[in-house]
Amino acid sequence: TPPYSRSGNFPTLRDFTRFVVVEEFGGIEPGALTLDALVAYEESLNFLQNSMINKEGNLSVGFSDSAKRGEKRFWEPFSSDANLKCATCHDPKGFFVDGQKHDVGTGSAIDTPTLRDLLITAPYMHDGRFDSLMQVVAYFDEYYGLVLTQQEREDLVEYLEVVGDDLRAANTQLTAKCIGSIPRALEYFNTS
Repeated sequence: TPPYSRSGNFPTLRDFTRFVVVEEFGGIEPGALTLDALVAYEESLNFLQNSMINKEGNLSVGFSDSAKRGEKRFWEPFSSDANLKCATCHDPKGFFVDGQKHDVGTGSAIDTPTLRDLLITAPYMHDGRFDSLMQVVAYFDEYYGLVLTQQEREDLVEYLEVVGDDLRAANTQLTAKCIGSIPRALEYFNTS
């Protein structure tokens, strides 16, 4: 999601892609056609399907009570600043990003990362300092002085796991298909 890179320094995907190839990976300058092809491929990628959230980013099906409480907490204003809430920067209606840069105690402003596909993008933060979502929630709890209870932390993590776990949704659908196939498989084995 734009702006591109963790620092949000690149307004276009083309500029960012060129930077990664040449500057980050030390590759040769790509020709215009190669760069066009790389950008076209990148633009064809999308978030994984997640049937547990709707188009507005709200929980829809397949979630626990803990995840529902986490979603509610995600929308509640911070006790330290009533103008802020998790959903301020991670806007569910915009793929859980706001397209802005913020200093969240990192020493410099960084691009708001999406929460979609979150469980396949660890480690977390712009510098990969956290291995778990619980560590991320604990960090923001302390940084913003939220004074969350352990249950509230766990609820937020459960909500983030649902939002960011498109594989859980896919596995739920696959499991349903497999379970639906069991009677046919048993019938086959019973007739053999």
